[in-house]
Amino acid sequence: MGAIIAVTIFLSFFIVHLDLLQVYIGIALILIGILVLTKIHWRITPGRIFAIGLIAAINKGISAGGYTPIVAGGQILHGRNGKRAIGTSMVSETVTSLIAVILYITFGHLILDPLFLNLALPLVLGTLVGTPLASYFVKRTSSHRMMLLIGSTIIILGMFTLLKTIFTGSP
Repeated sequence: MGAIIAVTIFLSFFIVHLDLLQVYIGIALILIGILVLTKIHWRITPGRIFAIGLIAAINKGISAGGYTPIVAGGQILHGRNGKRAIGTSMVSETVTSLIAVILYITFGHLILDPLFLNLALPLVLGTLVGTPLASYFVKRTSSHRMMLLIGSTIIILGMFTLLKTIFTGSP
């Protein structure tokens, strides 16, 4: 559902205002990172989890980024263990990405040409190599350290997004 909304919003509005979108994503990431580091927890409700998933899917569909920090950060804010939040985020991101790719192909914004294949194949291979390494790292890292890493990384991603958008005018 979020992927469908994301593609629709992207095609109708944010394709013209990409800088505005990037500023929004940067600010959202910084705020989530700060909340994760301050260990604030909110009560879990299906509506709140749905809202986090919807916002994350829209970010993913529009900008191809911001999904995992929002979903993992949102789960942590609801009291979920950081390691489990990362695992859950990876599963939901896989489904979201698949739906987004199908919709982008359907709407003609992703063409499976040789350039696409030259870019996609090395990215997929890198992911296949990197994922087991990341899983091993998460398993070996203490929960406390993971929370610090997750919160700090989310803030750094948000700051990078904002600074790059402000100084170059592009995402």
